[in-house]
Amino acid sequence: PPPPPTTTTTTIPDTDLDEIEFTYRALQTTVNILSSSLESL
Repeated sequence: PPPPPTTTTTTIPDTDLDEIEFTYRALQTTVNILSSSLESL
């Protein structure tokens, strides 16, 4: 199939943005927990 127009690739729906932000925050929390547990070792 032909590649989608550039407009669809550049514009991200709000739902996707929310999902990305949620995933980013979850990753940050995991990294914080991991680093703090590493420090306690």
